[in-house]
Amino acid sequence: MDQETINSYLKHIYNCYKPNTISMYILGLDKYLDYIGSNHLHVPIPQGVDTVRNTIKLEQIQQIKNHVRSQDLSNVLRMQEYLVFQFITDLDTRNHEITKSRWKHIHDHKILFEDCKTGNTSGYLSDETLTALERYKPLMHYKHKDYIFVNQTGRYKGFKWSDNCWKVHSIVTRISKQVIGQTLCPQDFRASIITEEYNNWVNPKVIQRKARHRSQKTTLKYNHVGERELREYIDTGTIFGNDNSLIYKQKTNNGIGKRSYIKTLPQDLSETGDNNIFSFSVSPFFGLLGVGI
Repeated sequence: MDQETINSYLKHIYNCYKPNTISMYILGLDKYLDYIGSNHLHVPIPQGVDTVRNTIKLEQIQQIKNHVRSQDLSNVLRMQEYLVFQFITDLDTRNHEITKSRWKHIHDHKILFEDCKTGNTSGYLSDETLTALERYKPLMHYKHKDYIFVNQTGRYKGFKWSDNCWKVHSIVTRISKQVIGQTLCPQDFRASIITEEYNNWVNPKVIQRKARHRSQKTTLKYNHVGERELREYIDTGTIFGNDNSLIYKQKTNNGIGKRSYIKTLPQDLSETGDNNIFSFSVSPFFGLLGVGI
């Protein structure tokens, strides 16, 4: 095979798989490297960034806190907006924790949270936040009175904030851009527990699958990885087999608990007769047939 043929095939892989997922790109590279018998070629990789989410620096959080105090934003912002930012700067809270906050969860300076992203947690409110809460309480509507944050205007006046938390996002991004020149969201203050636990794993789908089994959510950034990360991912042996199925070439747990996965081909089922160890289910979203061990 001459160099021109190699380059044309590389270009074909890049153009075909670039718009698709990184998994399809790895599949094309795997088959190509097996075909030419070499894994030391420089392969063009779609431009990307790290897959992990890094929280902002503590200095930036302190800078935002100082700005809130020095500018006396309680007189400039709406009371709800001021409370949202006080909650975030005091407790590093995230969207669902803020919108689901209740008065009964406040005991003295301590407030309790429960969220699918973080589990049970708690924090301590500053005197500024407690003062703002007392000023805000008489303004609340009678519906959902136990919730701290309730819509005061518009079609849904008197109802608690919805779980999409778009108000929280808009408040945080607007003020943070003004203070530190960077657009932030509440997840930038603290990554989710499961993201921090598996932050070192290259393949984000491993983290997503692990989180789905726990009925948790992640704060991952969905981007392609770089060439070095791709090489590390291929070296783990978790690349695709020659039968186009998601199988592993060697025993490895790949961050999924302590279970080991062994390469198993479809024709092995008839030989072993262990059909009872497989379960079949139909995906309600895609209508595909899934096979799981």
